[in-house]
Amino acid sequence: MFINRGHIFKAVLVVVSVLCFVLTSTRAREATSLPDSFVRTPPLVDIPERYVSMMFLGFRNTYENFLAIWTTHYLVSPTVEKYDLDQLEKMFKKVASMKHRREYLYMLSCYVIANLKRPEACVDIITAGMERLPESWRLPLVLGSIYMEDLDDPIKAAIYYKVCSEREHSPDYIKNVARKLAEQGGTTLDSLERSVADVLGIPEDSDLYKIIKRRYKEDTEEDEQIANDNAADDDNDSEQLEYEQDTVEQATEGL
Repeated sequence: MFINRGHIFKAVLVVVSVLCFVLTSTRAREATSLPDSFVRTPPLVDIPERYVSMMFLGFRNTYENFLAIWTTHYLVSPTVEKYDLDQLEKMFKKVASMKHRREYLYMLSCYVIANLKRPEACVDIITAGMERLPESWRLPLVLGSIYMEDLDDPIKAAIYYKVCSEREHSPDYIKNVARKLAEQGGTTLDSLERSVADVLGIPEDSDLYKIIKRRYKEDTEEDEQIANDNAADDDNDSEQLEYEQDTVEQATEGL
């Protein structure tokens, strides 16, 4: 007997949708007896990501939309500080581990949890996003900024800024920032290139290491010239600022 595959897919989608609805409804009813600070994780996030993909067959996007809606409820909450911070961090990491394709969701989760004084949680969230969206230049840029501004680690910041600079459409100035951060940490980008695994504490056969080492665009002579020009401009700006400061001091000495 011939079985239409399209009908099978539709039946599976209906069953999974009903399952998600039942689980969501059940959790919503349970939540009425829980404290306001309690954070609920979305259904199915405790199941390995590859099995969830198999469950949804060709309709994985439906589940990702569901994850986005669920997580956004917490991300945009005007009273996000009231939630249990450990549970919120766990939920954001669980959602990230599902390797969805919502770039903004990784970024917002990081910014929110960092603003709540847990910037170290961004590492797991953003690297999960990088494994799913290796071509993204925004994700390594976000993690680089977290290492630079919140975790005070210029060496790791330099690595992720360099990764960002090697993605298509990334801003031209990023590599110059990576170079300056490496110098601030007492090393160079070339040295970091050879010691990425040791600095980040990841094995060389890991997916993250391979993604970090992967280039989506090669430096051209024009790119190098832009970087050199930017560096020269920065030096000129510093000299001009010093000159202006000296001029002001001299002008005010007799006042």
